Amino acid sequence: ERGFIVIEVKGGRCSYRAADRVWTTIDRQGSRDEIRDPFKQAATAARVIGKLLIRQIGETAYVPAGQSAALFPDCNLPR
Repeated sequence: ERGFIVIEVKGGRCSYRAADRVWTTIDRQGSRDEIRDPFKQAATAARVIGKLLIRQIGETAYVPAGQSAALFPDCNLPR
C-alpha cells in the first residue's frame, strides 16, 4: 500500500549505445556529453533512501518499498 519512487530526470536529448553501455546527452547548444546511467542512479538513490529509513525508524518497523525510474522529458519517441 505504501512506498516511494525515485525518479532520475535527464534533460537534453539523451541516447544510449547498447554496444558499449554509454549514455550521452545533447544540450541546447548542441554539445554532446557522456552521462551516468540514469537507471542506475535512480536505483542507487532508492537503496540509500531505504537504508536511511531503516536507520531512522528501525528494522522492526514497516519500511515502505522503494522503486526507481528514469524520465527523459526532452526526448522524442517515434510514433
